[in-house]
Amino acid sequence: MRNKSAYIWGILGKIGPQGINLIINMILARFLTPDDFGKIGVLAVFITVSMTLSESGLGGSLIKEDNISKKDCQTVFTFNLGISIFFYILLFLCAYPIQYFFNIPRLENVVRSLALVFILSAICIVPKSIMIRELRFKELTIISIISYVIGGIVAITGCLFNWGVYALVAFQLSLVATTSILTNYFAKYHISIGFNYHSFKRLFSFGAFTTLCNIIDSFYENIISILFGKFAGLSIVGYYDQAKKIETGSANSIVTTVNLVSFPILARLRTDKIAFKYEADSIFKYLLQYLVPILCIISIYSKEIIVILWGRNWIDAAPILSILMLNGIVFLCESLVRNNIKSLGSVKFLANITIIKRFIGIGIICSFLFISDFALLYGLVVSTLLGFVMNVWLYCRIMCISFVKQLSMYFQYLLPPVLLSGVCFVIYSYSPYNLIYNIIICAVLLCTYYGFIYRYMKRV
Repeated sequence: MRNKSAYIWGILGKIGPQGINLIINMILARFLTPDDFGKIGVLAVFITVSMTLSESGLGGSLIKEDNISKKDCQTVFTFNLGISIFFYILLFLCAYPIQYFFNIPRLENVVRSLALVFILSAICIVPKSIMIRELRFKELTIISIISYVIGGIVAITGCLFNWGVYALVAFQLSLVATTSILTNYFAKYHISIGFNYHSFKRLFSFGAFTTLCNIIDSFYENIISILFGKFAGLSIVGYYDQAKKIETGSANSIVTTVNLVSFPILARLRTDKIAFKYEADSIFKYLLQYLVPILCIISIYSKEIIVILWGRNWIDAAPILSILMLNGIVFLCESLVRNNIKSLGSVKFLANITIIKRFIGIGIICSFLFISDFALLYGLVVSTLLGFVMNVWLYCRIMCISFVKQLSMYFQYLLPPVLLSGVCFVIYSYSPYNLIYNIIICAVLLCTYYGFIYRYMKRV
């Protein structure tokens, strides 16, 4: 793997803030109810899709370009700011219909307050893209940690003053505002308004397809919250939202960071397919063999983790967490292959296959609703697995390599951590010893595994 320090700082930039976020949620869960978290959870799809549209993939275009000009930066900033204001107004007007759809009293005020994140986040898209281009992940890590600390202080203060769900709104707004201010400061970016049609046309040709993919993915990733909110109630959405935070803080955040760091590296290797494949396979192998055991352990000990983090009042989130962590493993694989396709510049093909697999996936998830509300989560796992296989097929077609060989290689990488996790599951489920002894045994096995993997990777 190239630029390992960039990957390390990039991952620390996610693990550190997510660790702080976890501590903040531990505190907030003592003050707020599952319904409060559920109100934010049902709005995730509207906020995520609107923010994706407001960026329009232009940040990724700036990262991908070999050279960017002042006109490019001005054009991206002006467009993002203008479209963010438009979507804020649109969501402001749609707040009551959203409240009516979910039948949640006073939800419209939460929508209108939370939608301010569009305008605040538009300010940092260009400077953040510049810092990613330059692989300045150490500064981005510092920015993220400071932002989460300030956001946490604001949210906890809000809880002490009985703000209820608005403590969560204040957390999001203060987090994004602090991030925008600090990103502009560290990047030394001077905000300027301007628009160049030729720059926009060149950048948007790449951004349009990535935006389409991101919109479909955003809707797909939040479909569970929508269905739970409509058919199962706010409390279930709250349990799901909290369990989702652990998945996001472990699987999603790390793979997102790795993709963020690897994208500019892989994009520069796209003309040399041998070097590209070697780098991409190395990333896949490293991430799976180091991360999968942790995700499986979280899935196995979900009940104990939930009780420690949020108390016994949140115990109903444990089975949700178990399934989400297994889905996180499949999502990790799918996301890494998708980033490979994106780095190769084949965004048009990626958009086409994303539309197909996500529509099929949404159909699969909705079909599981006929079994039970909870069965939606199993539908999510099946759908994500299908998406992974389809991504591998497209990647192999672009690279002109064997689909069967590539897929079998991926499963070989998965085999050692899966076998270790299987042993830990058997110990947890059938060991005659108490929980403390079982945890010690699993910890010893985990340390032995990582010691072996580290020595093996060092030789390779």
